[in-house]
Amino acid sequence: LASHYFVTGGVRLPMAREFDLIPSFALKMVNPAPASIDVSVKAQLSDRYFGGLSYRFRDSFTAIVGVTLARQVDISYSFDLTGSDLRKHNSGTHEIVLGYRFKHSKHIDCPSRFW
Repeated sequence: LASHYFVTGGVRLPMAREFDLIPSFALKMVNPAPASIDVSVKAQLSDRYFGGLSYRFRDSFTAIVGVTLARQVDISYSFDLTGSDLRKHNSGTHEIVLGYRFKHSKHIDCPSRFW
């Protein structure tokens, strides 16, 4: 069994009324693979619409767009373009995600104005 180490962080930056930028990062370390660093920025409008870009150092670029359909449901589409030698074997990947947020029995503060 290999140990997995993950460090993530991000912040929500209000830019204008109903518009936020959300920069974030993820550092992933799993032996014997090399460490992976992702940096991302997401723009969010009215807590309903979002789009963003992400870069995984020496590996890939990603673009994402999505919409929150209801209080607990959102849908998004992303396209990932490989930048490493793997690009010889693929022309990018498409992903559609249907997200669902479970209700919690206790009140939890959420930084989203939508909730």
